[in-house]
Amino acid sequence: MITEYEGQVEKFIGDGVIAVFGIPKAREDDPIRPIQAAIEVHEKVETIGSQLKERVGQLLRMHTGINSGLVVTGEAVLEKGTLGVADDTVNIASRLSTLARPGTILVGQDTYLQTQGHFEFEKQELTRVKGKTDPVSIYKVPS
Repeated sequence: MITEYEGQVEKFIGDGVIAVFGIPKAREDDPIRPIQAAIEVHEKVETIGSQLKERVGQLLRMHTGINSGLVVTGEAVLEKGTLGVADDTVNIASRLSTLARPGTILVGQDTYLQTQGHFEFEKQELTRVKGKTDPVSIYKVPS
């Protein structure tokens, strides 16, 4: 789903995936693309999760954090799968993913502002996250 929306898998960390959109080519709808991809991935995981529960007795679920903004990149060598993204934008996306409950997609303030006409959102309580002095605004994409 990620590549269907012209995103790139930046890296795998354990059972997690960091994907980026807008690198190396930025598009006007880059903030919309990861939400669309996440919705589709969540739907697939729900289907697979139900099948697995029947077979192994355990439900497979996922949770997603999405944030938009500027990032610092290293040399992008897509053939080798290296982008080397870092910055506050990536850190907040990681924190949102950690806060997301199973089956939930959370987005940051910038993503919300850039996509609010395309999706419905539920505003969450201001939340303190590691590495930030002030609490951050969080929005949930209803499932």
